[in-house]
Amino acid sequence: MLFARLDLIDFVVIAVIVLVIAGSGAVSAAMRKTGGENLRRVEAKLDFIMEHLGIEYTFDESLEWQRLAAQPGQKIAAIRAYREITGCGIVEAKTAVEEYMARI
Repeated sequence: MLFARLDLIDFVVIAVIVLVIAGSGAVSAAMRKTGGENLRRVEAKLDFIMEHLGIEYTFDESLEWQRLAAQPGQKIAAIRAYREITGCGIVEAKTAVEEYMARI
């Protein structure tokens, strides 16, 4: 009954709408870069600007455990780095890293 009331042009319009919606999602997904790729691009640009301006940057090792904790599968390395920096025990380091991971 429903199909008897729709003309051929109605089906064409519906098909075009579906294709536009599906196509825009595919294009958007293809154009989107992963967070890691974007971060590397931004870091490279910042390095270039800092070098051009003569600014020297020294890496703060105290943030290394946070970088590791933010990466999937690097929890143990983050705990190890936290222990090396702070000199605390394994239980305290594990708790600190897990609390940090829960916040991010």
